Amino acid sequence: MSDVKVIPDTNVIVAASIIENMHELDIIVKHRFYDQSIQLFSLFHPPQSTEGYAMPQVKIECFGVLSKAVKDVFVSNRFDNKHIKEKFYNEAVGIISSSEHKMRNLLGRLRKPRLDNKKIEENLKKVKQMSNELRSEYQRKYQKKKWQKKESKSRSKSILTEPKWKKEQKDEVVDTHRGQVVREAKQLERFVRKPNGPDEIVLAQAVTFKETLDGSKTVLIASSDTGFFSPYHYYGGKSDTVTEKIYERFGITCDHPRNVFRMAGGTL
Repeated sequence: MSDVKVIPDTNVIVAASIIENMHELDIIVKHRFYDQSIQLFSLFHPPQSTEGYAMPQVKIECFGVLSKAVKDVFVSNRFDNKHIKEKFYNEAVGIISSSEHKMRNLLGRLRKPRLDNKKIEENLKKVKQMSNELRSEYQRKYQKKKWQKKESKSRSKSILTEPKWKKEQKDEVVDTHRGQVVREAKQLERFVRKPNGPDEIVLAQAVTFKETLDGSKTVLIASSDTGFFSPYHYYGGKSDTVTEKIYERFGITCDHPRNVFRMAGGTL
């Protein structure tokens, strides 16, 4: 039995379910996260020993959002082809049914843990407390006037006081820190503004699941949700403020599907 337990988020399961080969158009239409999401699911097939788990909230969400996700993929500007849009509107029921069939097969590869609802409620309170702390951090650090300059200089303090550095070098260091501060602010802004209720339930269920395991087991959440379960990438850097807080508080590592694939022992 593997020591690594992987929990795919709703968006990963949905992404891995959306692919259609348009033979007559010689085009494959797929979700933009399809490749890395389906790669993650390859871990849950024999002879691989990694176990994937579907949290109850994720199972509920998957079928609720699938139809809209399929439509978004086919009518988005990403595929600038009117024939793809026409085909979707002409065959929407069949295309959505095909994706639903794929989703059911993917969910069939995931284990369904039995979780204590009372424990979930207890852990949900802890998760909401973490969320409130992140909101307070955003308001305290990033909503004040001139916060970028103040926070950047604070992080650069050891360099700024070093006499051997020239002004140009010091300015470069401050700019580097400012870039990181901006990424953190943007990620926390996404976190504060989006409705996090469903994600909080998923995390509470994941924490409850982790508590049923012995301490040697590693729990990973795979997600493309940069406002909650995965790092935020912006202009060549990333912010993992939220995911670090989740690991610090609950010992669960969250990242994009491709990175979870590697952490779980997958090889390219």
